[in-house]
Amino acid sequence: MNVSRAALPAMALTALALASLAPACGDDGGGGAQTADVGYLDVPDNVDGPPSDFGAADMVTAAKYGRIQVEIDQMTGKGPASQALTDLEAALDAMIADGHLDKPGGVDFVTDETLPTSGGVVHTFAELDTVGRAYRNLAVPAGSASIHVLYVDGSYEDDSGSSRVLGFAYGGSFMVMFKDSITSGCASSSVLALFPLIRDRICARVEATVFLHELGHLFGLVNNGTPMVDDHQDDAHGAHDVDPDCLMYWQIDGTKAVDIVGQRFQGGGEPDLGFCPASLADLDAAIARTR
Repeated sequence: MNVSRAALPAMALTALALASLAPACGDDGGGGAQTADVGYLDVPDNVDGPPSDFGAADMVTAAKYGRIQVEIDQMTGKGPASQALTDLEAALDAMIADGHLDKPGGVDFVTDETLPTSGGVVHTFAELDTVGRAYRNLAVPAGSASIHVLYVDGSYEDDSGSSRVLGFAYGGSFMVMFKDSITSGCASSSVLALFPLIRDRICARVEATVFLHELGHLFGLVNNGTPMVDDHQDDAHGAHDVDPDCLMYWQIDGTKAVDIVGQRFQGGGEPDLGFCPASLADLDAAIARTR
């Protein structure tokens, strides 16, 4: 794998984005971008960008695509931590090696374009979707599914008080990560204050955890396109797991994720980054159905 590049208590943002917003966005199967003035950015008219009409099976199995390319566009100074990408690389490589992700060609993270900062605005879903589709322009090699990730500054319209959304996924192959909210969540965490010498390390793992959680939604977890082997869905929080120890637990979308990850470092050493057995069983079954 080559690396070149939530709010509490209302933490169901990803479920809301996928359940209510994604169908409308996902109907645009051609991947053509909208054009609009978003205030801080001249949005390019990218009508011939790569396809964006991918589903969960495309992300999990090799039936159509044996590789995933993750295109990352970022606002100046707001891109992913290199350690977070290293953690993601290791976690996804392990999934492929263990047969939980059928991508023999691997998963490649590619940093593409740098956008000007917004100045810390409150972003809306419509604006972020417009920018994401416009800047989704990296050529996708044959036999590859693609995911577009937009790293932004500022905050999100669904934030409330000190509760902030750290990331969300939608439309089958789109993600947004809120770098300022991740950074401020780490800085204000009373749990991370207990580990001043490894605060940056834990914060990078927080970022990787949120990122992988959102990838989990694009993989169809939980009951979001990939059928469940056994029922483990938290009906009150949409496409999330009932088990608080699982990566797909609803609180991983937002600022509570900082404390959750920090607490996992308390025993010493670095906790594993990955999906729990119920999610892995669902992925395994999806792959088995294609063989």
